[in-house]
Amino acid sequence: MLIDKYDIQPFTPEQQARIEEIIEAITLMAQDPTLSRAERQAMAAALRPIMQKIEDTRLVLEHRLFKHSLAFMYHTKKLGEEGDVTAQAVYEELAALAPNAEIVPFPSKPA
Repeated sequence: MLIDKYDIQPFTPEQQARIEEIIEAITLMAQDPTLSRAERQAMAAALRPIMQKIEDTRLVLEHRLFKHSLAFMYHTKKLGEEGDVTAQAVYEELAALAPNAEIVPFPSKPA
């Protein structure tokens, strides 16, 4: 799949610290009363591509999480159908949290 070509790694502590420094600098610049409207617009224009990349990364990560969540639900459903009572309970609890997941619930057992 196209989505799997991305190799997204967590930030290192150094990268995280640098990101926090940049955010702080941007916040201070945005609050600077000496900046003209043109300077603020230039700053916003410079930040748009960065924000787009962040949004793209967020979408990729959400898709990966969704895929793995569905795989886990299907796996627990299969185990439950094979008689694993714990897996069945886990699946039913997860299915209640995601009512639109379109995963068929376990059939009721005859009394």
